[in-house]
Amino acid sequence: MRMTPVEVRIPPQLARQFNAQRWEPVDAGTVAGMIDALDDRFPGMAAQLLDSDGRLRGWINIFIDERDIRSLDGMQTKLRPGLKIYIVPAIAGG
Repeated sequence: MRMTPVEVRIPPQLARQFNAQRWEPVDAGTVAGMIDALDDRFPGMAAQLLDSDGRLRGWINIFIDERDIRSLDGMQTKLRPGLKIYIVPAIAGG
């Protein structure tokens, strides 16, 4: 079965760390599959995004159509062709 091609926006600090492009095309059916595909291409990226239990780290947000995946189906959120997905680290400030 062919997976769904989506475009993933990699945050600048991760793009530099893993020598990734700002936008990476990924074939995946769910957010979890997208992270697996990114980790296959860029070993270690999943460890930056997920905790040891496989949950999205608290300071990492993933948005699809301006909606946080936490308000959707989380890691099991289904992807459809042509989606633009944004990985956004939380900004610390004071």
